[in-house]
Amino acid sequence: MARYRFVTDMRFAAPARAVYRSIVEPERWLAGWADAVTVRRTDRGDHDGRGASFEATVRAPVGYRLSARIETVAAERPRCLQMRASGDLDGTGTWRLRDHPDGTDVRFTWDVRTRERWMNLLTPVARPVFEWSHGVVMRHATEAAARDLGAELLLFRSRPIGRRRRTASIAVALAGCLAIRRRSRTHADHSRGPSHRARSDGGGRSPGAPWTTFRSGSG
Repeated sequence: MARYRFVTDMRFAAPARAVYRSIVEPERWLAGWADAVTVRRTDRGDHDGRGASFEATVRAPVGYRLSARIETVAAERPRCLQMRASGDLDGTGTWRLRDHPDGTDVRFTWDVRTRERWMNLLTPVARPVFEWSHGVVMRHATEAAARDLGAELLLFRSRPIGRRRRTASIAVALAGCLAIRRRSRTHADHSRGPSHRARSDGGGRSPGAPWTTFRSGSG
């Protein structure tokens, strides 16, 4: 199974207790979450949300779907929630909340392994796409929660953990491929003569970075 780790930072212009309630009661804002296909609560848990569980199927921006059962295994209102995921994804998620002068800072850490065979097979080449998709899905969910709170989303930043090393590896690989391609084309052009040299390769635009950052206002 391929391992994926992400950290998402959010800041809501709302008190911690209200934000915590939104996390433990996602059915309040799920109707506004563009990526949710089906969501069904299977257990409400206690007052803090401990023991609560739900089953969800989420559609990624590029079309594939993932289903998982999410159970809250530890909770400390209104500061921390720890969750366990099973299904197409297997792993843990941790929510940590702290007060901020403008509202509440939230950090969500997601550490999972994919169980879908096709996804594991494609990970060596498609990991950046899967990581980008996670960022988009998290952004949409965060915006839906902010609308339910009636609060401004002041900050959103989602990124893979340890991505810098992978970025360097990908950059080196791409640079090598481009160098080989350039050398091959130059050799072919010289072999055919100047009248057959290509005028333009019509290169496409590279995909966006597999993380997303948003900050409200000029700051």
